[in-house]
Amino acid sequence: MDVKFVLLATGCAILAACGGAPEGAGEVVEEADLEASPQAVADDVEISMTLRDVLESDERFSTLVAALDASDLLVTLEEEGPLTIFAPNNAAFESLPSGVSLEVLTAEANKAILRDLLAYHVLSAEVPSYDIEGRSFDATAVNGDPLQIDGTGPVISVSGAAVVLPDLQAENGVIHVIDTVLLPPAN
Repeated sequence: MDVKFVLLATGCAILAACGGAPEGAGEVVEEADLEASPQAVADDVEISMTLRDVLESDERFSTLVAALDASDLLVTLEEEGPLTIFAPNNAAFESLPSGVSLEVLTAEANKAILRDLLAYHVLSAEVPSYDIEGRSFDATAVNGDPLQIDGTGPVISVSGAAVVLPDLQAENGVIHVIDTVLLPPAN
């Protein structure tokens, strides 16, 4: 006897014994039924991790977390919000210009420079990717310098850095992973 036939017959017997197919089985699902706005989806999910928790729980941000800790800014990511963080991953820190390393940046003498650099990666509002897509605009980073945000291309960019992973959601904001450490404009 054919194995497929036995499986099909067994499945039919189980459905018959249970009173038939489940309600709604065989209904056609319209494409519109599957679409929900990103905000509606976000509103349905309860998020209990802070921005700090999200960064600390992901090894891709270990260099950023070390820099935030050395600058005494890590603790602010537990409390303040809503914020948007353009978070450079470890590879972004590895591609900094020669002579600029985490050791140099985290030296006590460079603490003010490090704080300014890290604050250049933060907006004092939550800006999810769906608010960026299709638009190009300037925003002011927490350090007071302008960021150029462009969502008109196939990849969102922030002052030349590509967003490689958008919308890591936290209870006090959103993180967009970028491939380059943003350097504040020279004043």
